[in-house]
Amino acid sequence: MTQQNLTIVLPGNDSFSVVSAGSQAFAVESAAELPNEALFAVPADEVRLLSLAVTAEEKKHLGKSLPFMVEEFVAEDIATLHIAAAPIDDARYAVAVIRRKRMVEWMESLAGAADEYHWVSEALLLPWQPNELTVLLDGDEAVIRDGEWSGSRIEKTLVPALLATMDAPTQTVIYGHAQNEDIALLPESWQVNALWRQGGWGNALMLADGAVKLDLRQGMFQKRLPVARWWGLWRNVAIFAAVALTVHLIAGWLDYRALAAENFSLRTAMVDSYRRANPKGAVVDIEKQLNRQLAEFQIGDSGPAFTPILADVSRAMVADKTLSLASLNFSGPAGQLRLTVEAPSFEAVSALRDRLSKAGLSNDLEGSNARSGGVTARLTVGVN
Repeated sequence: MTQQNLTIVLPGNDSFSVVSAGSQAFAVESAAELPNEALFAVPADEVRLLSLAVTAEEKKHLGKSLPFMVEEFVAEDIATLHIAAAPIDDARYAVAVIRRKRMVEWMESLAGAADEYHWVSEALLLPWQPNELTVLLDGDEAVIRDGEWSGSRIEKTLVPALLATMDAPTQTVIYGHAQNEDIALLPESWQVNALWRQGGWGNALMLADGAVKLDLRQGMFQKRLPVARWWGLWRNVAIFAAVALTVHLIAGWLDYRALAAENFSLRTAMVDSYRRANPKGAVVDIEKQLNRQLAEFQIGDSGPAFTPILADVSRAMVADKTLSLASLNFSGPAGQLRLTVEAPSFEAVSALRDRLSKAGLSNDLEGSNARSGGVTARLTVGVN
């Protein structure tokens, strides 16, 4: 917040006063009418400002040690007070002490309309330079800033007595409306170096640096995220996104149901097809099982296929109606077909072997047995 647009909100009994740099103050009765960007100026007579030396060990646990460090400077029960702190340098901290009850009352009066405000003692909002003291006359009261981290608000009639207890600054700056009367409030030795400026808060804020000095919004009173305002801005977008997401999820679920039903139908059809080829055995992985079983009817790259051998053997068998096939077994890796043939005589087996040889097939008689009414022969058939 720059000097040009620096705005402060001063609490009153039943309303707020809003002052911007270079402008006159105006009253606001409703918290809803307060500006979005401003500093909440806490009355300086409600805040006790201190400067404390802090050791390295105390700094590690400052949140717990501060109440004990401040307790000797206040007369009230420390449990009823709110304490805020800000580092001055490596060894010192500026500390503000205020009644917790007053913080709650102001929070309630703002009604959440200014959750993003920084809360600063009004004395620290006055312009100030080293070796300078600033006095702002505000009606029957005066706000005084006598240091970078110190200041107060007192009745106007008590200003001479208070200033008499202080060391004389190099220069005193007074903001008021009656020059002679205002300067007369200063000790006589101070009046020579006094600088009078006409006006009130609006004029003073034009020279203020606008920096946040010792924000009281700490601990339980720290600033909250403006969720309500964000919701007002993004509510329609959020509702639209929620509706779109819901529709997407429903559509996805319906697609899943349809695909699951289709998958079930396909799996059922696959099982039926597999059972037509192999009606026995358990079905685990249909594709792998079929590939494994088909692999038994395949051979290496240099061997023959099952179908051509079977065709030649079938033609040789059909040539003699007295022959019958008892069993057949094909070895894919070897490229051989093993037959068990029943024939009326050994001559019929020999004739079968001749026909196989003429068809270009090698054949070996592995064994034969005479039986009632004929012969059983076991042959191994392959490609020459």
